[in-house]
Amino acid sequence: MAIQTLKISGSALLKPSQFKDSRGCFLSYIGQDILGRLGVDFQFMQMNGSLSTATHTLRGLHMQRSPATETKIIRVLSGALWDVIVDLRPESPSYKQWLGLELRAEDRQVLVIPPGCAHGFLTLRPHTEMMYMVDKTYAPEHELVIRWNDPSLGIKWPHPPKVISPKDKSAPDFQWTTI
Repeated sequence: MAIQTLKISGSALLKPSQFKDSRGCFLSYIGQDILGRLGVDFQFMQMNGSLSTATHTLRGLHMQRSPATETKIIRVLSGALWDVIVDLRPESPSYKQWLGLELRAEDRQVLVIPPGCAHGFLTLRPHTEMMYMVDKTYAPEHELVIRWNDPSLGIKWPHPPKVISPKDKSAPDFQWTTI
């Protein structure tokens, strides 16, 4: 397993080792041992997913506020996407920073996003499917939705979105005092 820590404190990109034989291969994507080495206390609560049929479909930016902040563990199953993490934790060394990276199904990577970070993505291919595990159950009363192109965040998306939900399209700019 190759572990790459990222510029957003507490985030990591994991590349599992492949064990090949005549049948194909076996991969171990993530375990408590790896999460422990990263300092992540993760207790599985729910698995979610999305399938976006159109290229340049945007989802996000979303997060759960305290007490429902959640760690996300993401894996792209088909297609590819541009994944964005925004650190909204005032105590974090990477506070107010964002990170964007391409995740492709064929790379079989796993992205770990720490609690207190907003998350969004833009599909780069048609029929992109991703799944993610979280350590908290969705709590709509604690959801925070932020406009994907909020100028105060300065996120550089690789393409403008072609498909975006009404909820994400009408999301407000982030108010730095809301966390």
